[in-house]
Amino acid sequence: MRASYLIASSFILLAGANAPAWAQETVNPQITDAVTQANVEVLGDAPAVAEGNLFQAESQALANAAHNATSAQQNSNTVLQATTTQGVELLEASDVEPAGETAEPD
Repeated sequence: MRASYLIASSFILLAGANAPAWAQETVNPQITDAVTQANVEVLGDAPAVAEGNLFQAESQALANAAHNATSAQQNSNTVLQATTTQGVELLEASDVEPAGETAEPD
């Protein structure tokens, strides 16, 4: 009779005629069933966990994109306001008369 091996929670349970003396007892079928069910549950949950991870990563990427867009808009508004202010100051500081005819007051 060959020894049967069962790996459960990083322990190797041995049963059978070739097993050591301390492991000559048979493995309880409830144990093998519990380990099998746990392994099947992990395999069954894997697609759902993977999809959940995908959704979380996608949500994080979209949130980062929205934050970056808001930040870029705020920065561009600051630059545009500064350039407008600088342009107005330049126009006010110049001594150039506006083009066109000016009417003399009577």
